Amino acid sequence: MEKRVIIKYVRMSEKKLRILADNYVGKRVDEATAIMELANSKGAKLLKKAVDSCAALFTKDEVPHLKIKGLIIDKGPRFKRWRPGGRGVAKKYEHKSAHIQVVLEHGK
Repeated sequence: MEKRVIIKYVRMSEKKLRILADNYVGKRVDEATAIMELANSKGAKLLKKAVDSCAALFTKDEVPHLKIKGLIIDKGPRFKRWRPGGRGVAKKYEHKSAHIQVVLEHGK
């Protein structure tokens, strides 16, 4: 039995989240969240929050047997802004966002 949770519009680049997400796929939930707590990055905290949210959908008895089946990171919308540049030219910059999808399965 598997359940999924999607967290949308996370204000972080999808590339930065994908680097972290690859490390946790296939691990048990309690092991992965322990590693995420010790990681000193914003992305690890966001992924931990998503995994904990998905684990809350299961009963207390099932939680020790959960495995992370998938952490899918998709592109979110870009917030496009302009900043004044040299010689009166407008310079474009973007705030990137991402969508996090967590899939947990009950594996014995």
